Amino acid sequence: MGVRVRRLRTRLIGVAADERGLTVVEMMIVMVVLVIVLGFTLMGFASLMRSATGANERLQNLDQARVIMANVARDIRTATPLEPGKAAFTNATSTTATFYANLRPTTGPLKIRLYVNASGQLIEERTAPDAGSIAPQYTYTGSPTTRIDGNYVANTGSQPIFAYYDSAGALLAAPLSASDLIKVRAVDVTLFIKRPTGINAAGTTLVNRVRIPNAYFGATGGT
Repeated sequence: MGVRVRRLRTRLIGVAADERGLTVVEMMIVMVVLVIVLGFTLMGFASLMRSATGANERLQNLDQARVIMANVARDIRTATPLEPGKAAFTNATSTTATFYANLRPTTGPLKIRLYVNASGQLIEERTAPDAGSIAPQYTYTGSPTTRIDGNYVANTGSQPIFAYYDSAGALLAAPLSASDLIKVRAVDVTLFIKRPTGINAAGTTLVNRVRIPNAYFGATGGT
């Protein structure tokens, strides 16, 4: 009988010991583990959000670069000399291009100037030929009309916007001399677009070589 009582007491003590729950130390260890797991989870989520935001910014930069490139390429592609044997370009540097463009052949070429202002906007200036001027001796003394082809152009000194090539594909040193202006047969346009945002997203570079099919021909049209 005594032996049975001792065995029953031992079992009750064991059950009571099992029902004591967690100690303070054990609880602190569990909380530390949970904090670590939660920290890694939040870090992963933040990294995922930064990646998604960066991808969205790069896409917006690319869209802006495409819009600007389409406008600039269209203008340069129509560059034409006022008469055979003359240059289509009147000024050609790494950041500025001025040329005659056959955008309105029935009224004479427009004089186009492309450049980037201090705000990172690519500006297109258009000057129409003076009223009464006759092909090919067009004159351009009027005030130009100005439009913004795009924003966020962030080319640096090592990333020229314009580069000029002759018929053999040789690079012409900018700014072009008077003798080199007549040799231009293609223009490389390089656009580095970077929107000013609060995140460290990389900019987007878009390059396009625009050939000038009218370089060998004189302008047409008259007033």
